[in-house]
Amino acid sequence: MTYRHDSDIARPYGLIRRKQIYEITEHEFGDFAAMFRSKTKMVAAMVSNCGAASRRDDYIRELSRHVQVDVYGACGNRQCPRGDDSRCFQEISSTYKFYLAFESSICEDYITEKFFRFFNMDLIVVARGSNQYYLHAPKETFINTADFQSPKLLAERLKYLNNRPEAYIKVLKAKSEYMALFQDWPILEADGHTRFHHYAHEALPKRFDILDTPVFLLHGTLNPLFSWLKSLENFDRQTKADNLDHENVYNRVSLGSKLNC
Repeated sequence: MTYRHDSDIARPYGLIRRKQIYEITEHEFGDFAAMFRSKTKMVAAMVSNCGAASRRDDYIRELSRHVQVDVYGACGNRQCPRGDDSRCFQEISSTYKFYLAFESSICEDYITEKFFRFFNMDLIVVARGSNQYYLHAPKETFINTADFQSPKLLAERLKYLNNRPEAYIKVLKAKSEYMALFQDWPILEADGHTRFHHYAHEALPKRFDILDTPVFLLHGTLNPLFSWLKSLENFDRQTKADNLDHENVYNRVSLGSKLNC
C-alpha cells in the first residue's frame, strides 16, 4: 500500500479527472483575459522544508536569477498569516501567474498536494518531482520542469507566457476542463483505512450515480485507478486473503522495500 500506481493497493495524494457537465460553473466561462490582467506578480512557491533531497532550493535559487520568484514559508522571504493558510492560497492564486509545485523528493509517482491543491487555482502550476506527471494530468494543463534542460530555459518559457496573454490563457482554459481531488495526506477513510481498501469489501455498483460519491468522483480519472477499482467487482476476497503472504506484505508496506522513497 503506497502512493505508487503499481502498488497492490494504490493510495495517491490526489487524482485529476475531467469535469462533468453539471460541475461546470460560471467561473469556467469567466473572463480569462481580465484574470490575466489582474495578476501583478510572476512566480510563487511555498517551501518550509529547507535543504530537501530534491535540491529544490538550488533549483529555485538558479531560477530566481532569471525571473522573479517569491518564496513563502520558512525557506523564503515571505510569510503567510499564521493559522490562515486559505488566505495565503487565495493571495497566491489571485496575484501570481505561476506556482512552483516542487516536491521534496524525486521519486516515481510521488506527487503530493503541492501539485493537486494549486492545480485547482487560477494560475499555471510548474511541477518538479515525479517522472510520471503525464500519467496524472494532461500535458497541456501544466508545466513540467523535466521538459527543460535548465532553470534558465524554464524561465524563458515563463516569460514567454507572461508576454503573450493568449498563450497563457490557452493553458488556463485547458486546465479549467479538469479538477483535482486531493487531501493533505493520501486519500483515507475517516477511520484511518484507505478508501481503496474499503472498496475491496464492497462490490462496485453496476451503475454509477451521484449518490455513489466516492466511486463516482473517481470516474474519468487520468490514471489507472478507476480500472483497478472496477476490477474489484469480480474480486474474490476470501481466496485472496487465504493466499496472501501477510509477512511479506507487512514488510513491503511498513519498511518500504522496493521503494526509494
